[in-house]
Amino acid sequence: MKYRLWLAGAAFGALLTAQQSSQQNTWTIDANGHRVDGPSYASFESAQGSGRVEKAQSINGRMITVQSTEDKVLRETPQAREVERIIRKYDLTGNPGPPTKVRIEEIKNPDGSTTIKSTTYEADLNGNYRLFERATTQVRKGETTETHTTVERADLSGSLQPAERSSSVERKTANGSQIDSTTYRRDVSGNFSPARQDVKQITRSGPNETIDSTHYELDPNGKLTLASRAIDSVKTKPDGSQVTDTEVYSKFSVGHTADANADQP
Repeated sequence: MKYRLWLAGAAFGALLTAQQSSQQNTWTIDANGHRVDGPSYASFESAQGSGRVEKAQSINGRMITVQSTEDKVLRETPQAREVERIIRKYDLTGNPGPPTKVRIEEIKNPDGSTTIKSTTYEADLNGNYRLFERATTQVRKGETTETHTTVERADLSGSLQPAERSSSVERKTANGSQIDSTTYRRDVSGNFSPARQDVKQITRSGPNETIDSTHYELDPNGKLTLASRAIDSVKTKPDGSQVTDTEVYSKFSVGHTADANADQP
């Protein structure tokens, strides 16, 4: 099945606070040609940090906040940058739940590579934080850009155990780039096997850009099969604002159940 998604955004600068803000609104056209409002995003960025608020339509049709993110820069040097991120998720009535705190440290290594360490802590109802997850990413740039990430999650005893690995390779093309990414998950035997794969083709023509993204998931037989495809056409206006027209191909669409017999999106 196929439906179209439009994304509109505008950016502006606030001179008094040296802060840049942006607003994005999304909606879809379902199989019957009706417009269905989707999530909206408001974000800001400054030298001290950044933030993002996501809103979505509730069951009664009201737009409510579903998640907010605040980034605070703790340390920044030419070789390192450390950020504390606070994530808050909200219930259906708009009340925030216990926050999640993420400490992100980015280090530039002498060989030109970059190491990114991300440690996640979850808060309980009493506000006490416990270690939940740690991710380590290595980025190496050259003729191709290679990214390798290892994710460790806490078990019942609180000890971190490897749970997921991913690798991504970006290759430059004549008018853009291609990115191949694969995620591996650990099974009950402790072995890592492919769980999902994404292929992204980026093509640029002047100020405009086309992003063709293909997503593969495991089928009931344990093989990676084509699950969905999205084609983004990003147009940049003379005033700097952007409009994205997205075509999404999937086994399901808004207001319909998935087609289990479909062999392709």
